[in-house]
Amino acid sequence: MRLIPLWLLVFGLYLSLGTDAAQAAAPSGLKWFTLITPHFHVHHTAPLETYARHIAGSLERALPILEQDLKWPAPLPLDVVVMDASDNANGFAANFPNTHIELYAVPFESDSVLTHYVDWANEISVHELTHIIANDGGTGAYRTLRSIFGSWVKPNGLQPVWLIEGLAVYAESKNTPGGRGRSPWLEALLREAVKQNKLNDPSYTSIDRFNDGNAWWPGGNSAYLLGYTIQALGTREKSDLPGAVSLNNAGHFPFLPNNNLEAVLGKNWGDIWAAASERIATRYAGAPAAAEPCYLTDSGRATGGQALSPDGWIYYSDEDFQNGIHLARVKANAPCGSAKPERLYHKWYGGPAQVAVNETGTRVAFAQYTNQRFERFFSDIHLYDPQSGKTQQITQGARARDPAFSQGSLFYISQREDSTQAILQRNLQDGSEKILFTSRPLERLSGLTARDEQLAFSLHDNQGHEKIYLLSTVGGDPKPLTALATGHREFERNPFIRPDGTVLYAYAIADRQEIRSASIKTGASKIVAYGSAGLLDRPIALNENEILVQAYSLGGMNLARLPLEKNIEEAPHQAIDLHEHLSGEKAPPLSAGIGASNEYPPSVPYDALHTPATSLWPQYWLPEAAVEASGLLIGASTTGNDPLEYHRYGLLLQYDTRARFPRYRAFYDNRIETTRFHFEANQFNNYFSSTKTSNRQAVYSGEAIVPLGGFSSFSFGAAFQERTLFRSATHSAAIFQNFRYEQTGKRPAAMAPNFGSSLRAYLGLHPNTKGENFFLDFRPEAATYFRGFSPTHSIGIVARAGLSTNKLLASNYYQGGGLTILNDNQFVVRGYPLDALLGQRIATLNTSYTMPIAWPFRGIGVHPAFLESLGLKFLADIGSANFLADYEAAGLRFYRPAHLFDQTLVGVGAEILGRGTLFYHVPVSASLGLHYGPMKQFGGGLNFFLGINLGILGFNGAPPIDH
Repeated sequence: MRLIPLWLLVFGLYLSLGTDAAQAAAPSGLKWFTLITPHFHVHHTAPLETYARHIAGSLERALPILEQDLKWPAPLPLDVVVMDASDNANGFAANFPNTHIELYAVPFESDSVLTHYVDWANEISVHELTHIIANDGGTGAYRTLRSIFGSWVKPNGLQPVWLIEGLAVYAESKNTPGGRGRSPWLEALLREAVKQNKLNDPSYTSIDRFNDGNAWWPGGNSAYLLGYTIQALGTREKSDLPGAVSLNNAGHFPFLPNNNLEAVLGKNWGDIWAAASERIATRYAGAPAAAEPCYLTDSGRATGGQALSPDGWIYYSDEDFQNGIHLARVKANAPCGSAKPERLYHKWYGGPAQVAVNETGTRVAFAQYTNQRFERFFSDIHLYDPQSGKTQQITQGARARDPAFSQGSLFYISQREDSTQAILQRNLQDGSEKILFTSRPLERLSGLTARDEQLAFSLHDNQGHEKIYLLSTVGGDPKPLTALATGHREFERNPFIRPDGTVLYAYAIADRQEIRSASIKTGASKIVAYGSAGLLDRPIALNENEILVQAYSLGGMNLARLPLEKNIEEAPHQAIDLHEHLSGEKAPPLSAGIGASNEYPPSVPYDALHTPATSLWPQYWLPEAAVEASGLLIGASTTGNDPLEYHRYGLLLQYDTRARFPRYRAFYDNRIETTRFHFEANQFNNYFSSTKTSNRQAVYSGEAIVPLGGFSSFSFGAAFQERTLFRSATHSAAIFQNFRYEQTGKRPAAMAPNFGSSLRAYLGLHPNTKGENFFLDFRPEAATYFRGFSPTHSIGIVARAGLSTNKLLASNYYQGGGLTILNDNQFVVRGYPLDALLGQRIATLNTSYTMPIAWPFRGIGVHPAFLESLGLKFLADIGSANFLADYEAAGLRFYRPAHLFDQTLVGVGAEILGRGTLFYHVPVSASLGLHYGPMKQFGGGLNFFLGINLGILGFNGAPPIDH
């Protein structure tokens, strides 16, 4: 493990911005085209051309506006990659190493804070282009440094996440008629926090939590929603304050946000947030009276998607910090505030919230995300049997969600590859399917429900209107439930068809979302329920006088019962939207930025070698320094890739103070087809700390990696190795194959993986190597993880082995033993020297029990340090090899031969864990503890251990900023 010097952290944090870059790379094996506009090159597949043109038009319209607001020119021309790799809407803006934007071609989810949009493609374009322009800034000394070192010298990307993302949310709200600055979710967050005097409370949304969030709602949305709110509030005192702060930071030290604000406004961020409650409270002084909800759940976050079973159970998606996301159920008539939900099925990777129950209550349908296809993260429908508890996946790669049952059929909504969506009917007896309705490109369908031969759903036209439509299962076109509003945003969502010919649905128009009822025959509608926090969703009629809803509270959304009001007086909505109230800036007209552009020339085939901003020529070189055992590494690295990451390379060269040879690594990845090719040359120092000996090892390899499914792959290749060990030089060749499977994860509150398993198996064939006619090298590894006594606890069991028929080449022996702060080991037995195990046969078994003991989620004001959680880890290891180190007080004497498992080393350990963030972007985990090996003749003893892991990806690349 390396210790990274502070100066490198300050200038190299782009290496740790969160999501792995490989996950954001464009899917391989596709034919790509490029739409060239005056300032952008938009790369797309043929089905996504309509979406690409819409994005291009949005970007071209936004470019001069954002350059004027941010007082900085965009790095042009700019690459934009639009892809269809996930059903989870997202976008990325990468300012390092190569500047480009990546966008997923799916609308924002209907059960997220992004749901109340006007034009989702326009809003995400403005948001990501803001990142590109603002984070490219660098004035004064930074301009000089960039001319020397290249594209990584960009101080604005090192600001707090809440300044970076808050600025982008501010831009999307100022420059479009939508944006999160007008979201009923943000209205509810502020309304309820102010009402309960929690806005600046240390137990809720104090300013130290803006960057990293908290364990409860708004969690990871804090940087976006609260970062936007505090910057919009400051705009009342100085117009375009967010852009002015960004420009000022571009020439100053990025880890002093208060200093930068004081230079612009004469006050610090704490002053603005301290006054926020009083300013915001004036907006909600005249809120309509509402009945207090009878809460049935307390998980919060986005808990919801509920459906009522004939036996009185409510099935729903439960999102809980300690337990993760589950299909769950609770009794509809449970007592208020003390109901006992049952969690039925763990949705490992989450998924759309909506649940459906058939007419007899014998089947429950839900959707969840999974890697069903290589490099694709799609949603599919599963059926749960309440009697047996068994779950069956019934669609495969269908990109299906929002299920509904009626008359022996399952209905669901499917995302199509051309940015359209469709409603499908599936016969549950024979599995046959037919399409009932297909939307236009970029429209969103959601909230599908059914009764007899009638379907109801909401259709968002991507022009600011989301309306309930009715569709017959026997044919015909869908018809709107109510008349279309003009001139303002309007959202009708999540319908429920009642037997009396009316439809309940959620309705949002300005500052709140309420429940309305409309007649199917006449379309006449009326309000039937207000929420005390101003945000209700997904109504279900329990009886003539009561409904079940999602109701907002401080912790997010929960299931609740509410009275169904017969004659409720309609309260007026706010005259101005939230963004105008906070900032004083009026919304653009509803038509601003809407619509695809066909004014650009036809797309041309993609050419990886001639893209404008992300050429394969190096864009930077990064100085590196690292402390190793008894020495120091000093050098530099660079990487390069095309926008699709179909081609990627890296170069590293370092001087090692302990050795007479350099450390270097060079690699090239090719992902044009689904089979990936990797070529690498790697020379390093296999340093033995016990003898203070440097041993040169160089490996030259080529490998083909074949995907076998969403979580597994098989690879094969060849390698040539040169190696010295204790002055004995050898060389060898190998043909190898490698199998990898990994499907692991953890619940949000856990500190280590606590579900899933992984398996790896390496087999090397070494022909005719220095007296060895032929030998095998087999290295299997298996790991399994599961929860302990609590859902937050983690049990890990990892078994590794190395088996070789090599007899003469000591340089090809396996090595194992303990750990130090500067050195890791593949084969670990704690409490012993690093090289206690050696030989042609080696095996270790490592077990761990990890438990969190506290979740502080606290920082120090706006300073760059944050503590998320504290925990304990208990460890036990056993290991054996056919040579064991023989130690005396003076040190290593010799290696004692033995048969595998004739002599077994045992080690134990206990560690205190801490997890948090440094410098706003760098995930940090630290462990402090004791390791003990009782067998002193093999070097065992009581060892103090300190481990520090920084979330720096280093020379493997820089992930982009998450939308």
